Amino acid sequence: RARALWSEPILLAFTGLALVFGTIYAQGHVTLPVDMSAHGLTPEQYGLAVALNGALIVVLGIPASNAAPRWPRFGAMAIAGLLLGIGFGLPAITTTFAGYGLSVGIWTLGEILGATVAPSVVADLAPIDKRGLYQGVFGAAWGLAFLTGPVLGGWIYQTWGPTTLWLTCLLAGAALCVGYLVMTPAARRRMAVVERMPETSA
Repeated sequence: RARALWSEPILLAFTGLALVFGTIYAQGHVTLPVDMSAHGLTPEQYGLAVALNGALIVVLGIPASNAAPRWPRFGAMAIAGLLLGIGFGLPAITTTFAGYGLSVGIWTLGEILGATVAPSVVADLAPIDKRGLYQGVFGAAWGLAFLTGPVLGGWIYQTWGPTTLWLTCLLAGAALCVGYLVMTPAARRRMAVVERMPETSA
């Protein structure tokens, strides 16, 4: 099974992008509260900003799930990566509660879009009898992101400062957008192959 994973470069590339996505996203729970505190904002204000994240997920999560089948898979993921990058890049130029709230709102839209579409992409790319395995690998990338996110984010924040961290998030989000778009032709070919595979494929 492990050997089979290494024979699927498209799936591995998509999982690698998920690790980058999750590493950026982790900053909302690690370095964002530190940065807000450094600019004189209170824990209560951070709580309110993050509450916006939860509220948007509750309000938009189900409509997004219903609409997702009509969206182009990798186009939606590209937009999700870009929104994530813009949202986490915004603190580089704002220090107000309203600015941070806007930041949270933007990256939450990227989170909702990515979380809605990504599992479907993995299912489309994986052979039918290996979908559980590949979903597990994809999920593990998100788990790993909550190790890489605090370590990398904290290191950049402490070494080069918050502006560098947020601009790095912006660039990483732009790289995600490009990465998903570049993968599209190969992914479509892979999906066509998967559709022709029998359910008992090895």
